[in-house]
Amino acid sequence: MCVVIKMIIFDIIGLVLLVVVPGYFLVSILFKKIDLLEKIALSVAFSLSINILIGLVLGFLKMFNKTNLWISSLVVTGLLFLVYYLKK
Repeated sequence: MCVVIKMIIFDIIGLVLLVVVPGYFLVSILFKKIDLLEKIALSVAFSLSINILIGLVLGFLKMFNKTNLWISSLVVTGLLFLVYYLKK
């Protein structure tokens, strides 16, 4: 039972990291003064777009697997965070 709960928590954390965080940093870089609801909606849309683009590039390079997908997503998120931090 405890293992199942731990897996669910890890899945939720991973989902948030993939579906919200990269887009949030990109929206914060591009748009300074927008409402919270707009920021959340744009964050999800941009995050999904970023992840789809990463998947397309990895597929085109024939390097698409789970490890490369996670690494490239973390690198892009890290770069977006760096730009966000430096602009702030």
